[in-house]
Amino acid sequence: MVMVPTEKMAITSCLKVDQVKNEIMDSDRKIRTYSDDLMNLSIDHPPSRQSSEARARPRIRSGSFLHPVMVAEDMSIRQQLEELYSNKLYCRSAMAFASSNYVNAGLAFIWIRLFIELWTMEKQLSVVSYLLLTGVGGALGICHSSGIEGSHDPRLTLAYLRKAMCYSCLGAVMTMVGLSLQLIHGDIRHIFLILTWFGVVLLCMGIASTTGLIQIVCNNSVEDEKVRSFGVGLAQGINNFFGNCFGPLLPQMVMDLLIAAFHLNEKHALFSGAVSVVCIAFAVLGYVIAALRAVEHGQPAAPIEAQRMQVVPEDAADQQPLLHPWCCNY
Repeated sequence: MVMVPTEKMAITSCLKVDQVKNEIMDSDRKIRTYSDDLMNLSIDHPPSRQSSEARARPRIRSGSFLHPVMVAEDMSIRQQLEELYSNKLYCRSAMAFASSNYVNAGLAFIWIRLFIELWTMEKQLSVVSYLLLTGVGGALGICHSSGIEGSHDPRLTLAYLRKAMCYSCLGAVMTMVGLSLQLIHGDIRHIFLILTWFGVVLLCMGIASTTGLIQIVCNNSVEDEKVRSFGVGLAQGINNFFGNCFGPLLPQMVMDLLIAAFHLNEKHALFSGAVSVVCIAFAVLGYVIAALRAVEHGQPAAPIEAQRMQVVPEDAADQQPLLHPWCCNY
């Protein structure tokens, strides 16, 4: 700031309001440029040592005048991973996204065998029921969540997802109750089938809403663009591993372990596998609530006007002509 000439920093009072604002912005950029140059100079070191250290250390930019920040292109993969891991909103949103896809993959894996064993349903009818119920539930969830305009404020999106996942957990409970009642009675009861199907529709509605919106929250939680691109790839990797991969793997492992440990029959094993799928809806609800708390604690509500530049009051003289009409009457 000392090196900036005074005449370049001064703002004349005869200029228009737009020109005054432009001079303010130009002065701010000049101060940032000079602060960058001063911070990047190492006067205490000899030239040879200075050049070697300048090549080794990352470049430095000014964040808020004299507060240096590291540029994303100079960050290593480890540093980007540490930054993403310290971002609680990103981690919890990524796990909610992967867990919701785990439910989708698990239902697709176990559906046909489950209804064939419990209700002796034909395979064609079982396939059609899966496509119809999951499709209707997913379409209703997507249509209802498309009206949410909270992409710029994650609180609104997460508050909506909390309600949606509460209904989804209710559907999970209804599904488990219908399956357990059918398993206990043994004979075919259509009332239990209707209860199970209605619970699956509610379950799929909340899961479909969460799968789309939570991904937006996860991506927008990272401010830097290059770290965000790395975070998007990492979130997709977590989704593929914990969601799409564990969806078929974990229910089958649960079924095999219970059969080996307790000598369960096929119906009881399929019931336990289905429970291991639908109960993950409670985990998704927990991740959504944790993400909402991270937003409320880490990003307190602040008025938008406080983050913008203060409006320069207009001078009343700017609204008046330089020469009054009576000055021109000769």
